[in-house]
Amino acid sequence: MNHINTFLMVNITLRTHHIICMQSFIGKGYSKEFTENFSHILRYLKQNNNQKCIRLVSCCDDICKYCPNRTNNNQCKNELFIKHLDNSYKLICNFSYIKQYSFDEINT
Repeated sequence: MNHINTFLMVNITLRTHHIICMQSFIGKGYSKEFTENFSHILRYLKQNNNQKCIRLVSCCDDICKYCPNRTNNNQCKNELFIKHLDNSYKLICNFSYIKQYSFDEINT
């Protein structure tokens, strides 16, 4: 797998439920590629915790890139359930799809 070039990681897209996933991520996942990608994104965000580089989205994001549940039309196989998770968490935390966030802001 080609590692993500941190120079290119100025903006990172995240589904809101991935904020929850980041809290308990221990370096295991669906596949080696998925785990490496998730680890790299999380490491970048932690190292740049004050940089407003996160844009929340309601579709597949940068973490989904190597997920086996991602379909050819860039949706999750469980899209209805995942959208429900995303929307619920977005409302509870008062997040916006318009605003950009830092890791510190989403990690509170």
